[in-house]
Amino acid sequence: MDFDHDLASPTKSPRKETRDVANEAEQSVRLPRSSSRRAQTPTPSIPHAVCLSPRKVHRNLFKNTVASSPAKEAPLITSFAKARQALHTTTPSTIFCRDKELAVIENFMRPLIDERKPGSMYISGRPGTGKTACVTHILSNKTFSGKFELIFVNCMLLRTPASIFQHIAQQLDAKWNASAKEALPFLEDRLTETGPMIVLVLDEIDQMSTRDQSVLYAIFELPALKNSRLILIGLANALDLTDRALVRLQSRVNFKPVLLNFSPYSKQDIATILSQRIQEAVTEDVGNVIAPSALQYLRGKISSASGDLRKVIDI
Repeated sequence: MDFDHDLASPTKSPRKETRDVANEAEQSVRLPRSSSRRAQTPTPSIPHAVCLSPRKVHRNLFKNTVASSPAKEAPLITSFAKARQALHTTTPSTIFCRDKELAVIENFMRPLIDERKPGSMYISGRPGTGKTACVTHILSNKTFSGKFELIFVNCMLLRTPASIFQHIAQQLDAKWNASAKEALPFLEDRLTETGPMIVLVLDEIDQMSTRDQSVLYAIFELPALKNSRLILIGLANALDLTDRALVRLQSRVNFKPVLLNFSPYSKQDIATILSQRIQEAVTEDVGNVIAPSALQYLRGKISSASGDLRKVIDI
């Protein structure tokens, strides 16, 4: 066989030649059947012509992503993770865009706690406008000269409106265990005896509304008792709850609560709050974590719909 001539021939297929040479090499080393079981089959010596087809190389399609430098990706991942941790719905360390409302709440609470005087406040506003966050921020971060005991109740978690008195009684005295009828007289006696001031925060207080409003009237009348040491703060969405449902409170000065309304957040407020909270967590520019166009689109949609900051943070 003229090997060089065959390779130069354009009509001869290299693949066919490869198979022919391989078959010849395999036949040259084939052993008899009788000795195949006792002897180990040697590895055939394949001529160089068998390697005409190049060896396949497995390419790493993810080389650019998996094998990239961790030093370059770590700052971005860390900043994004920190930003996600900063955007939570719990009370933040700093309250933005509510300076006026914070001042009103603090000016209401400070003289009552320091001078041991009772009082009540009704705070209204749409969901996600910062009502609860402002109240808890002041009670947690502001220093008062007088001592007080805080009781916080989410009224949506109560089974019935009348059970609020039992819940408050158990907060004042863990050993208290009596019927619902005895809860209100117990509170009246306990809140008029000597001791530190009691700050009672009732979130979603409009859930206590009944047909005759007897529960709400009884709650707002507790600070007006003689020698009362109760400071009541009610939070609700309805703006005119005290004017519409609790008309009797307007007739006496001692029963009338201080009113404060929270307006929805504006576009600029939403952008400022998100930027400030992210900036507190990351050291780089906020635009590197969340695109400015995305932030502008988000604040426009939420502010026009509800102004609910919690929805913005969740998104």
